[in-house]
Amino acid sequence: MSSVERLVRVRDGLRRVGLGAVPLEWDLHGSCDRVTDDWLAVVATLPLLRVMNLWCCPLITDAGVAHLSTLTQLQTLLLSCCRLITDAGRSLLRSSLPKLTRLTWR
Repeated sequence: MSSVERLVRVRDGLRRVGLGAVPLEWDLHGSCDRVTDDWLAVVATLPLLRVMNLWCCPLITDAGVAHLSTLTQLQTLLLSCCRLITDAGRSLLRSSLPKLTRLTWR
């Protein structure tokens, strides 16, 4: 089972027990070698996510962060060392996430 499939199962399980908005914070530092654009598409279905740490996730691209543009409650997004995310991806996030107060990428 892929990491995306496992994430979908966790998300669906949370929804079945009435916890579709949980978690509010995800820290993926240390396991980013498995985080892909497809994985972020699943994460984007957790509408109340507030904090996300994607520090040094080498597989994330602008297409992946575009999925995150639906997370309108997101306040903190850490993208430092994500080398495949360009200024265009960061601009999209800034313009589409009204509550974003902290965005790191260097």
